[in-house]
Amino acid sequence: MHYLSKKLGKTKLFLIGSGIHIVGMIVILIAGTITPIIIAGAFISAFGLGLKQTIYFSIQADPVDYGEWKTGINAAGTLSAVNGFIGKCAQAIAGGLSGALLAAGGYVANASQTSEAILAIK
Repeated sequence: MHYLSKKLGKTKLFLIGSGIHIVGMIVILIAGTITPIIIAGAFISAFGLGLKQTIYFSIQADPVDYGEWKTGINAAGTLSAVNGFIGKCAQAIAGGLSGALLAAGGYVANASQTSEAILAIK
């Protein structure tokens, strides 16, 4: 990872990881019911997400270091607390949206699913 971030730059590496993640998600979406393609899409998506998440925490430290250099104030704790709070809020919203999408798609537990429900599941 260190070699790639030195070679490409952190921002570019984050964007590449995001792009790979999106491509994997699109593969899953268009795979239909073809399990091997869904699994391949999941691997592609996971690779991109891993790349993106790994470099994210490296990028997060840069503004703290810059701010400390510029002002002399070390705000690492504040940034970590705010980042954790925002992450938890985003997870709560994502969970709520997932439930809403399943309801909108007509998902019924322990039943054969409609094509709209399968799309919502994906």
